[in-house]
Amino acid sequence: MHAPVVLFVYNRIDHTKLVLQALDKNEDADKTELYIFSDAPADEAEVPNVAEVRRYLSYFEANCHFKKVSIIMAEKNKGLEKSLIDGITQIIDRYGKIIVLEDDHLTSPDFIRFMNEALTFYEKDDKIWSISGFTMDLKRLRHYKRDVYCGYRGCCWGWGTWKDRWDKVDWNVSDYHEFIKDRKRIREFNKGGIDMTPMLKLQHEGKIHSWAIRWCYQQYKEKMLTIFPRNSKVKNIGMDGSGTNSGADAVYKATLRAEKQWNFEYDENDNWVYQEWWNHYAKLFVRQKLGALWYALTEYEYCLAYRCKESEQYRVLKPNFREWYTNAIPFHWNNGQYLFMAVYHKLSGHSVVGVSRIEADGNLTKPYKTNMKMSKGAIPCIFIYKNQTYMMLTPEHGRDIRFYIMDKDIVRWKPYCKIKCGINMINAVVYKKAEDKLHVLVSEAGEKRGFQSKLRLFQLENLEHKKAVTLKELWQQNEYSYTALNGGPIYEKNGIMYRSVRNDSEHAYGRFVTLNEITQMNEQGFAEKVVRKIGLTDINAQLPPFLYRKYGVYGYGENEFCETVTLRVQRFSVGGLFMKAWRLLGIHDSQDDWGKQK
Repeated sequence: MHAPVVLFVYNRIDHTKLVLQALDKNEDADKTELYIFSDAPADEAEVPNVAEVRRYLSYFEANCHFKKVSIIMAEKNKGLEKSLIDGITQIIDRYGKIIVLEDDHLTSPDFIRFMNEALTFYEKDDKIWSISGFTMDLKRLRHYKRDVYCGYRGCCWGWGTWKDRWDKVDWNVSDYHEFIKDRKRIREFNKGGIDMTPMLKLQHEGKIHSWAIRWCYQQYKEKMLTIFPRNSKVKNIGMDGSGTNSGADAVYKATLRAEKQWNFEYDENDNWVYQEWWNHYAKLFVRQKLGALWYALTEYEYCLAYRCKESEQYRVLKPNFREWYTNAIPFHWNNGQYLFMAVYHKLSGHSVVGVSRIEADGNLTKPYKTNMKMSKGAIPCIFIYKNQTYMMLTPEHGRDIRFYIMDKDIVRWKPYCKIKCGINMINAVVYKKAEDKLHVLVSEAGEKRGFQSKLRLFQLENLEHKKAVTLKELWQQNEYSYTALNGGPIYEKNGIMYRSVRNDSEHAYGRFVTLNEITQMNEQGFAEKVVRKIGLTDINAQLPPFLYRKYGVYGYGENEFCETVTLRVQRFSVGGLFMKAWRLLGIHDSQDDWGKQK
C-alpha cells in the first residue's frame, strides 16, 4: 500500500498551485491518498489569501488524478509547528507511514514512487530514521556512484518516515539541561552541522518555534541516519521572501531529475559526505554570525518607493546621512503631481513635512522641508474643503490635532487651529464625504503594548470657523489590536472608499500593509474588509543589496495618478553609525514650535 501524502498549506496561492500541479503529474498519484491541511488565517489581513487558497483546493480536489483527496480546514490558526505535528500524528497513526510536504516544495514526477520504494526498503532497518526527497547540490555528489547516501540530520523539504520513529520524539526535550552541560553529547549532536545546538538552544528559549530541530535531536539520541537521493526529488520555491524564512543559497538550488529505478544500498562510512555536509553548515553558521554583526551595525530606516500609474518599476527616494523619509501622500495640485511626506532628521530626532514634485520624466525633486513639525508616525493629510486647502497633522503619541491652510503656494502653509482630543494618538486621517461631512479616523495607541492600537471615529464640525472647530466622537473599537493602525490616507476609487492599514505583531511593526475597503463609516459605526495585502514581494523596487536589507512595508498611499510605498529597511553607512552614536549620547530638542512658523 502506498504511503499517504500530507501537504500543509496556508496563504500562498501561487506556490500552492505550482506544488499541487507538480504533485498531480507524479507517476503514482492515482494510487495515492492526499491529505491537505489548510491552516486558518492568523489575522484579518490573511483572510482573503487563505480563502483564495481554499477555493483552489476545492477545484483541485474535483479535477486531480489522486486516488482520494481529503481537505482538513482549521477553524483557528495553529501556526506551522502545531499544525504539522498534529496533522502528521493524525495521519501516521492511521497508516503507519507518511510522506510530508509543505506549500513551497515542488516535486519531480518520480517523487512519490521514490519515497514509497525507499519507505518499503528501509522500514525494518534500525539505522534509518527518515527518508528525504531533497538533497543539496554538493560538488562530490555529481560524481558519486551510489543512488543514495546517508546523513546525521533530517530534512524537512519533502520527507517521509514511519509511526514507530515518529512516536519516539520527546517534543518537550525533557533532557535539555543535562544535554547542554555535556560537551561530548554536544559534539555528537553537531555532527549534523555546527548550527544544531544553537538552534536547539533558541527553541528551548522560545526564540524560535521549530518542530524540525526537535525531530533532528531525537534522531541523534536514537543514533540513526536519514537517507538522501543523489539526485534531488524536491525543489524549494519559497526562497523568495514570501515565507517565514527566506534567503537563497546556491547549494539549496536543485535540478529535478526523474529516474526509472534506484539501488538503495548505502555506505554509512562514506566520511566525505559527512565532512562536506559539516563544512557547508559550518560556513552557513559563520555567515549567519557575521550577518548578525552586520545587522548590529545597521539602523532601521525608511525610504520611499513611488511610481506613476503607467510605470511598473518603482523609483526610490533613499535615506541619506542626515534624514530619512516616510508616509508619502500623493497630491494633485495646479496640474502637477506632488508628494507630501514626513522628513525625519536623524540628529535632532524631529520630523517636518516635506514636499517633492514628480517631474515629467518621473524623477522626484529634492524634498523642500517646511517648518511644520510632525513625528515620523504622523500622516500629512491634505484635503480641500469649501474652496480652502487644508493640511491635518498629528504628533505621534500626541493629544491634539493640528490644522494648517495653504498660504501662497503648495510649500507655504500657515497655522489655522489646534484641537485637543485628550487621547494618546499615533496618527489620524481625514475623509470628506460627498455631503461635505468631514470624518477623522484616529489610531489610538495601546497602553500596555506599543504596537497595538484601536480606531476611534470622529466627525469634524465647523472647520470654516477656526475658533469653533470641534470633534464629535461617533464610534470606537472595543479592543486594541495589531491591525488597526492607519498606514496611509483614506481615498476614493470608483465610488469605493479605501484605507491602508499597517499590520504589526507583538514583536515587530511595519512588515506589510493591507488595502481595506470601507463598507461603513457613519454614526452607526465603522466597518471594513481586506481586499489586498501589500508586502515586499509586491514592490518592484531596487536597492543596493549589501548596504540595504528590505524589512517590510510600512505605509501606502495612492491617487489616480501615483502610488507611494514606505519601505522599512536596514541600512549600513558610516554616517549612520555616527548619527546613531550622536542620538544615543545627545539630547533631542522637544520644543513645540506650534504657531511659530515663519
